[in-house]
Amino acid sequence: GAGLTAPEATAVTMVVAGTWVLGLLALAGSLFLTRPLPAYLASRMPGATGRLTGAALLALVAAYLLLAAVRSGRPPRPGRFAARIPTLRLALAQIGASLGDWLCASATLYVLLSSVERVSFPDLLAAFCVAQTGGILLPVPGGLGVFEATILFLRPAGATGPGVLAALVAYRVLYYLDRKSTRLNSSHVA
Repeated sequence: GAGLTAPEATAVTMVVAGTWVLGLLALAGSLFLTRPLPAYLASRMPGATGRLTGAALLALVAAYLLLAAVRSGRPPRPGRFAARIPTLRLALAQIGASLGDWLCASATLYVLLSSVERVSFPDLLAAFCVAQTGGILLPVPGGLGVFEATILFLRPAGATGPGVLAALVAYRVLYYLDRKSTRLNSSHVA
């Protein structure tokens, strides 16, 4: 093992999950705030206002950064969960690293999908963000099925179901093999 106690392992897990979600919020918020929702997405999400949604998502990220700027390094109050607020610099690094991860993951799906369908990256990115959010919110391991169904439902106009499904299957295989090879390679480093 890594020599972590249960509370330390919980804290590490929460930091990783929080970093992952912050990056998704920043990416989706920036995307929805700066460009109108693609017509296919707006038509399938009645009442959804892209700019308002984007502003709300970015407000959550800004609140985290403000908290890091104001309260970083202060010890937690006794009797509360013992997690320290990171410095603003570390909070920005967390968001940057997570944004990079999300962009690489979405670019992977884009490359696979664009080989069989004609889609724009920003349009796919919008559907990708919504699908990832669904996968996070619904308690299915790895969002399996939720992510794929959402991408299929929100697929850009002109993209065929079979082409999108083929890209999604290839994406899952690559994603699984990449994670598995990373675990195998890291297990031999000792």
